[in-house]
Amino acid sequence: MQNPLRIERRWLLLVCAAALLTGCIFRKLTVAPVDRATGTTVASPVKVHLLDGATAIFEHGVSIAADSVHGVGREFAIADAAKANGTPIRAIPLDSVAAMESFSDSINAGKSVGMTALAVVGVAATSGLLKALFGSCPTIYSDSDGVPVLEAEGFSYSISPLLERRDLHRLRAQPDPSGIVSLEVRNEALETHYINQLALLGVARGPDEVVLPDAMDRPLAVRRMAPVVRAIDRAGNDVTGTLARDDAIAFQSDRRTITNVRLGDVNDWIDVTIAPPHGVDSVALVFRLRNSLLNTVLLYDAMLRPQGAQAVDFEARDLNTISTMVAMGRWYGSRMGLHVSVRRGDAWDTVAYVPDAGPIAWRDVAAVIPVPRADTLTIRLSFVADEWRIDHVAVAALFRHPVPERIEASAVLVAGGASNEPALESARDLDAQYLVTTPGQRFTVRFNAGQAPSDSARTFLLATEGYYTEWIRGSWVRQARTPHPFSATDTTLVETVNHWARVGPAFEAQFARTRIPVR
Repeated sequence: MQNPLRIERRWLLLVCAAALLTGCIFRKLTVAPVDRATGTTVASPVKVHLLDGATAIFEHGVSIAADSVHGVGREFAIADAAKANGTPIRAIPLDSVAAMESFSDSINAGKSVGMTALAVVGVAATSGLLKALFGSCPTIYSDSDGVPVLEAEGFSYSISPLLERRDLHRLRAQPDPSGIVSLEVRNEALETHYINQLALLGVARGPDEVVLPDAMDRPLAVRRMAPVVRAIDRAGNDVTGTLARDDAIAFQSDRRTITNVRLGDVNDWIDVTIAPPHGVDSVALVFRLRNSLLNTVLLYDAMLRPQGAQAVDFEARDLNTISTMVAMGRWYGSRMGLHVSVRRGDAWDTVAYVPDAGPIAWRDVAAVIPVPRADTLTIRLSFVADEWRIDHVAVAALFRHPVPERIEASAVLVAGGASNEPALESARDLDAQYLVTTPGQRFTVRFNAGQAPSDSARTFLLATEGYYTEWIRGSWVRQARTPHPFSATDTTLVETVNHWARVGPAFEAQFARTRIPVR
């Protein structure tokens, strides 16, 4: 049974900090010259990941001198990872630090199951960490004749325990002849993932229905879909054809719109015209979309990197303080995401909000909007310039909220295909028990969906819940400038978009070519 305090805390943040942060990890780890004048204190418990693959744990924080990290800690070499106590350590050369990570025994300990304890081998630091650019929160794959197919990325903006929440993803996967749905869950990022639950929802559908989550992560079945009549972006480009097909040829903001961003004027938009069906008072706008890497640049180059080693305290303290997160969430939720408005005379009435979706996997999602009586209706999709890649937009005249069948995980397979009951227990129930993975690890989760009903087809939706913690790069720790706290302001947002305009094209072209190999 869930803790009532935890439920209350989650709902408070969902109201005030909806879709707070997307992004996960996409930043190449490079070794920067050491600034011999560096001096920083980290008060939070910290894990220090070393370039030789070892890990040092400092439960009372560390201080960083000119060329070393000091504290009372324990070091665990790769060969000794299973040892309970490790080797006592007082200092680590700063040049040997690959990354730092905040952690909390009160949250992460107890019955949580670590994948290293399940004989899943993580990536070696020297071969993986130094090349890592690709990544996301748990990436979910199905199998198609031996070829892995990317299905989803789980809880892509739950960057702290306080922001843990459930999200829902439409799957293309179908059961094998024995009724088993198998999904591979990977950690392809420089993050630690804390997976609370993985559950499958099965929805019986008619032959002309499409099932997908709505903007509130509830199953929605839609039918009688039609393309939009016309779509014009802020720069005046006709993007109707771009949005007409599900073909991965996606809309992205015009370069002129991006470079013209300034204080008080940060948005792009698409004005969509539809022909409202007769006899209905609402329709469903159906999207296939994903985020660009702009949110990642905001997270890394504006929020974490400037703080250096003190980003560890930021993750452990600020991201777990309700008052701080509510204030940050109000700012972020009002700026980021996809805001859907209906024109009423000369005014725009906001009627729906689609949260950020993550930058790796395409997400199918729908937003239900009211339809005033008129021959045509203009809808504005507004968003921070270049935040979205939008592949497809359609209008469904009819929709319903079906009652899904909940299918619990039946097995978790780890290294060598072995079934592991502690891992299954951790991932199956929504409780204080987590399945913990680190970079380069993967496992397979199976669901026994049974045979399909004879009178209908089924669509499966994957529910994921959990959170993750970012690894603070060694290059950030070694940086020369004075740590600079993050400020959730429009000035920061404008500076980030301007920076994105310079680095974005090369960054997006590069990141997919380098990912942490999983084993």
